[in-house]
Amino acid sequence: QLKDMKEALPGYDYIGVGRDDGKDKGEHSAIFYRTDKFDIVEKGDFWLSETPDKPSVGWDAKYPRICSWAQLQDRNTGNTLYFLNTHFDHKSATARRNSAELIVARLKKYGADDLATFVTGDLNVAYTNAAMAPLTGYLTGARESFSPMDQTPTFHNNGSSAAFIDHILYRNIDAPQSYRVLTDCYGVQKDGKDYYLSDHYPVTAVFSYMKP
Repeated sequence: QLKDMKEALPGYDYIGVGRDDGKDKGEHSAIFYRTDKFDIVEKGDFWLSETPDKPSVGWDAKYPRICSWAQLQDRNTGNTLYFLNTHFDHKSATARRNSAELIVARLKKYGADDLATFVTGDLNVAYTNAAMAPLTGYLTGARESFSPMDQTPTFHNNGSSAAFIDHILYRNIDAPQSYRVLTDCYGVQKDGKDYYLSDHYPVTAVFSYMKP
């Protein structure tokens, strides 16, 4: 899938490694970026665990979980931002809470307090869930700050569920100019049944980051 996306996105490259071995094996939390617009200042990956600097399963999670990150500099404006993408465990509330705390601690370590910062991903809980508190105390939800609020669930589980568990979070930048959960042109119908490309819908937001 990652290779297919790269082929379908000319002018883009990605950062991120597989969560199983820190190389190519297993799920990625890749970040795609425009190579004509951004230079990478720093980049890296860490695992959502007690040993974040090596492939590992954290706390009582079911699977290894990874967070990929980059500090990007806009070639036109000189603005610098942090972007993190991740996927929280779907079984363990403890792992989700500790993962949120770890991400905020890493952002502070990287020096993100005063820079535009984005955290995105399937976090497997709603915005108001207690496990999200470390993140929502440091960043703001794009869905929650855009009006009118999009009421489309991001997780549909192939038509059998409805939950808001995929998030775009930000800080040190103005509220998004748009926010959408993309449901159009996403599924197909065959023999009277709906088929989906994923059990989640894509989420998109547009932000404006002007030169100071």
